Amino acid sequence: MQDSVKQTAHLTSTYYTDKNGNEVAVEKVGDDYYIDPDGKVPEKAWTIDSTGDTEVTDGSFDKKQEDVITVDSGKNKGTWTITYVARNSADDKHLADNFAPQDPVDKNAANGTNTDIYLVYTKNVNDVNADITYWDITNSMDHKERLGKTDNEIHLNNNDKRISDLEKQGYVFVKSDFTKGDKYGTEDSHFNVYFKHGITPSTDKTKKDGIKSENTSVKRHIYYRDAQTGELIRDELKKYGIKADVPDITQTVDYIRVPLYDSFNGNFLGFAALYIDPNGFAMLDKDGKPEIKKDENGQPIIATKNDKDSWVPTGKHTEYPEQGSPDLTKYGYKTVRALNSRTKDDNDGGKSVAHKASDPTKDGADVNVYYFHDQEDITSDKPAFNIKEKDLQKTFTRTIVYRGTKDGGKTYQDVNGSPDSTHEYKQTVTFTRKAIVDKVTKKVTYTDWTSNKPEMDEVPSKKPSKVGYDKVDKSQVAGFSVNPNSDNTDLGKTVVTYVATTPQMPTQPTVQPTKPVVNPTTSTQSAKLADSTETVASMSSTEKVTPILKNGSAEHPQSTKHQKAAQLPQTGNEQSRGLIALGFAGLLSALGLGKTKCKHG
Repeated sequence: MQDSVKQTAHLTSTYYTDKNGNEVAVEKVGDDYYIDPDGKVPEKAWTIDSTGDTEVTDGSFDKKQEDVITVDSGKNKGTWTITYVARNSADDKHLADNFAPQDPVDKNAANGTNTDIYLVYTKNVNDVNADITYWDITNSMDHKERLGKTDNEIHLNNNDKRISDLEKQGYVFVKSDFTKGDKYGTEDSHFNVYFKHGITPSTDKTKKDGIKSENTSVKRHIYYRDAQTGELIRDELKKYGIKADVPDITQTVDYIRVPLYDSFNGNFLGFAALYIDPNGFAMLDKDGKPEIKKDENGQPIIATKNDKDSWVPTGKHTEYPEQGSPDLTKYGYKTVRALNSRTKDDNDGGKSVAHKASDPTKDGADVNVYYFHDQEDITSDKPAFNIKEKDLQKTFTRTIVYRGTKDGGKTYQDVNGSPDSTHEYKQTVTFTRKAIVDKVTKKVTYTDWTSNKPEMDEVPSKKPSKVGYDKVDKSQVAGFSVNPNSDNTDLGKTVVTYVATTPQMPTQPTVQPTKPVVNPTTSTQSAKLADSTETVASMSSTEKVTPILKNGSAEHPQSTKHQKAAQLPQTGNEQSRGLIALGFAGLLSALGLGKTKCKHG
């Protein structure tokens, strides 16, 4: 309203000091002054220096009195009349007179001492004004209006209507230091009303351009597959005419959010903070809309602008739940399953698919649970699935026959030349295997043939002297290794022949017998015999007798692995006897006994 007035008094004093600046007492001798060490230092005598004083007259501050002050412009424009005077502060005790008194200067006051006198004025009531300023705390919009009359209720040019007009533009009333019913005081009044831009949720009836989605759902799929083929179980079983109830599992997590927009200009502001229940789900109102947190002005609170963080789960799940895997043993699968693996059984790790956090911005990864085929092992002691015992077990038999001749092969007798003193000795080897039945496909596979002892041991023949003979053509029958995949189960017969030496005939001239001619059309039976016998023309110790079976047939042919006895061509018993007869005929001829010499007359 008016600048303050400063009244200042300057005081001076004369005193003596020693060379160190300390005040001292002095004694005057003539015109000179001497320090009096025993004297008392005199008090300073202050005098007012009138030449440097301001608003000071005759040792006192000047009286200040101005009953009326007129201000021509500015916020304090008007006529102001003095009301009272107070010391130290405007609220201190009023002085008796309405003017600043003529106070004597206190010469003993400390240097720089201030004494304040307040002259308080009141503006004439007919000149009091009031104004209101509207503030947009969002983007600093402001404008002012100067309104009202003294002692009347402040209407501020229909302020209520002004607020409602701004609200229609998208502003939200925040607060004001003006209260309806306020009256003017003795001075001008200044009021403020604060606004900010309104916030519009996307769920409001009026939606903005480019509005963001409010709902989303993400999914996780669980598939049950055959570990051998990778096919879905239900599709794999269709191949075998089986209709299986093994559906895929789809897990869904639902989310909701509320985008917020500037009601004034439509700009996107962020996503609303929502109320969440103890289970982590968004709380919904009776219309199924999420309940939004609001500030003290009833405006939605912005929680985040981040897209991923804006979603709040709703519905049944806050994450993908644990899912147990079905028991498919009735379809021939093992109870043990594996997750995302077709080559390794992971010790029942696929018993269930674990729960997993979901991401509202993308679907969860697919999960495959692979099932392994179960199997049943079929052995010869428990045949099943129409698998015969002969398919699982093979017994191979070799027969060794022991015989002897004492007439050069004309006749043969059974000889107990085997290790167990029998004339017929059998060796057997048994092979077994398993049939493996796939319980899903019902396909059968077989393991390899195995045997605890796949070889036949060599069989020694008894010494000839032990059984009444002189020689034997096989002192032992060689061992034999059976091939279960190529050999016949009947490995045939091996003949061991013992021979008794024929008594020596008297020494006679040697007659070379005529070699018999073998008919090329010899029967099949003769041909077989020729392959399995040897001529017994003379019985030397180095000759061998090839065995002939009792029925006259040749020994059973063996595989290439069998050990064969050396054999000579033979034409049979009849030819043997013919050769012997020829030998005797030659002998008789040499003696002159074979023919009667004819005489001619």
